[in-house]
Amino acid sequence: MAWYPLAVKKNINPGPNDPPIKVVGAILHVDSGDSKSLYGYFANASGGIESHFFVKKDGSVEQYRDTGYEADANLKANSFVSGGVRKGFVSIETQGLDKGTWTPPQLLAIKVLLTWLAGVHQFPLKKCDNPQGPGVGYHTMFGAPGPWTPVAKDCPGPDRIRQFNNVLVPWFSTFHAPSGGVIETPGKVVDMDELLAAVKALGDAETKRYADIVNKLKTQDRIALGRYQEFHATNIRLEEKIDALTPISGAETLA
Repeated sequence: MAWYPLAVKKNINPGPNDPPIKVVGAILHVDSGDSKSLYGYFANASGGIESHFFVKKDGSVEQYRDTGYEADANLKANSFVSGGVRKGFVSIETQGLDKGTWTPPQLLAIKVLLTWLAGVHQFPLKKCDNPQGPGVGYHTMFGAPGPWTPVAKDCPGPDRIRQFNNVLVPWFSTFHAPSGGVIETPGKVVDMDELLAAVKALGDAETKRYADIVNKLKTQDRIALGRYQEFHATNIRLEEKIDALTPISGAETLA
């Protein structure tokens, strides 16, 4: 049973058809509507369908359900009985349209979230070999229609599928979650405090980069004013995001 410390908690209580599960992996989706949040849809209009998480383009995360309970975005992977144990996958929706890629902040947030999930639930960070895992996959990985979706689609989209195979899968080979709640890398063990500290350091570096640009624009003539204002607004958003991370312990040196 777990709530992700970097997520905004927007709880949707499990219903009678959402039993406790032993998490064996995670499945990545795209919302296809470029939504700002999926809470209202999942809570009121989806007919009992929901995901555990929603990762926005800016890297912020919403969590709608305790990961220890079934959420219903993965068809047969929502939950299933194997070896006398009810198992299931965590569902991760991401903001975007059918076409398009995960933004750099989204990819970072996905890596940190997967690292946390693998550490908490003790499943390997690897591409799933079969529809019952363990590991990480994307919605249409085993066909559409298929065991994870009842309809024809290409979720999370061809460009994100390429990112999954070309960015996330190679990253899986350098990070995995052994017993003990730490993340092991070749020659080094990284705990969750280090992981979150590294993410904050990355955010600090981005803030400084934008501040440097702002300072340069301030020295130019009025033609640059519009650009300065745009960069300044971006910088404020970055600072707000970093401030949200500050009170939380933990996230990672993500290669």
